[in-house]
Order: sequence, then structure tokens, then C-alpha cells
Amino acid sequence: PALSVWTPGADNRRVPLGRAMGMAWEVETYMLAGKHGEAETRARQLLEVCQERKDQGSEAWLRCLLADILAGSASPNLMQVEASYREAVALAHELQMRPLQARCHLGLGQTYARCGNNSVAQSELHSARELYDTMSMPFWIMKADSVTATVS
Repeated sequence: PALSVWTPGADNRRVPLGRAMGMAWEVETYMLAGKHGEAETRARQLLEVCQERKDQGSEAWLRCLLADILAGSASPNLMQVEASYREAVALAHELQMRPLQARCHLGLGQTYARCGNNSVAQSELHSARELYDTMSMPFWIMKADSVTATVS
């Protein structure tokens, strides 16, 4: 039988382990649809599954998505946002997931800029920009540069 994980929910079904990224995309879909409460709930549920199964790659993505969700709230709790991004970036670094590392640094930079901590924002945005540059990701380089331009 295929390796599967239990996903919390109404139907208590088992999901193939290979669908872990699909579950992360589910969270992102809720986010894009503006259903932030559902996105946060699902992200937290799936984080538990990933931790139990030691699926660190999916855990890293979900921690980043959770940070994105928390950062997008009307009045974000900076400590929670920062903790989630830092946990995600640490896992991404350990697993050599450089695009995710850069995304976390970009998210941290945007969050710090939003909270008025411009010097830390610039440092995080610089880290994101450097990673995107080394990976030749022009779209994301322009995005990092655009955010950096708004930080005085």
C-alpha cells in the first residue's frame, strides 16, 4: 500500500504522503480567495501532519504560508509572523530550498517595512534580492527591488 498520512478534518481520511505539496497549495488557494481564517486553520492542521511524518520540506512551505497569512492580517502580531518566517527559513536553509529562503526573507522585509522597522526591512530585502539574483529569478528580483524602493 502507498504511504499515507492522516489529515485532520470532518472525514478523517488518509492522504498519500506525496500529496503534501498539494495540501500546501490548498492553503494558498484559501489565501488567494481571501478566506484567511480557513487558510490559517488548514495550515495549522497540516503543520501537525507534516511534523508527525517528519516531512520537513512541506513543513517549511506551510510555515512560510502561515507567516504570509499572519502578516496579511489587519494588525499582525510581529512576533508570531517573525517566528513563523524564521522557522521556515531555518528549515529551508537546512534543506537547501533557496527559493523558499528568499520568499521568507522577502516576507520578513515586507512585514518589517509595514511595521516601520526600515533598517531590518532593508536587511531582509537585501538577503532576498541576493538569493533571487544568484538563482537568476528576474521576476522575483524585480519584486524585491520594488519593495525595497518603498522602504526609506
